[in-house]
Amino acid sequence: CRSMAGDIDLRQAETIGDSAFEGCEKNKTAVLPPVNDTAKLGKALFKDCTGLETVTFPAELTFIPDAAFAGCTGITSLILGQGIETVGESAFEGANGFDTVLIYKKVSAIKKNAFAQTKVTKVNYAGSEAEWNTLITNIEAGNDVLLSAEKEFNYVYKTKPMDLKISPLSKTAHVGDEIQLTAVFTPSEEEVYKDYRAVTWSSSDPKVAEVNSSGLVTAKDLGDATITVTTSSPKLSKSFPVRQRLPW
Repeated sequence: CRSMAGDIDLRQAETIGDSAFEGCEKNKTAVLPPVNDTAKLGKALFKDCTGLETVTFPAELTFIPDAAFAGCTGITSLILGQGIETVGESAFEGANGFDTVLIYKKVSAIKKNAFAQTKVTKVNYAGSEAEWNTLITNIEAGNDVLLSAEKEFNYVYKTKPMDLKISPLSKTAHVGDEIQLTAVFTPSEEEVYKDYRAVTWSSSDPKVAEVNSSGLVTAKDLGDATITVTTSSPKLSKSFPVRQRLPW
């Protein structure tokens, strides 16, 4: 495993055993699977993976296993997934490459030494101060860095979009019909920086179906046309087929 390079994408995995990637040094990114059964995700998954820099926790994942990222000194930014409820014992112990952690308010328990020997100086918390005070009662020993860190409450994380879709998915239209399309971001629009929300709409054949800057499509003539929405940063695009038919 120490020589295995490339990203680790576990989104399709159903069960992963203890220490599955322990000691892997050449993997920079990891995406965990969307599971909520602790029996399906082993302990010490990425322990001592010193080359690991970025970890993505899908919204469906509800826990971080014990010692999952212990010793992962290369992680420079830590954003716990929106579905995380429990952070396991020693989950990030010794992972001292990050100084800020984002914790969503679904987290209800942080186990012993989960953040021991880390350098956390700031906690961005998505809930209120009152909700944080409730969580404190379920933060176990060895996590003093979380208690002493600077806090920002009601925090809203802003990021670049990771995916883009169009709603609705497709439409068979009469000539003269108008169809309002919407660009749907992942993460949600409120989590995407305003500068990255700008989109451009275009039509493969404006004589068949034209689209304005707001995503309103007008069916002009018989035929097929594809409407595409694009973001510039990062470069993402999705297409929407418009299939004409004779009015009756």
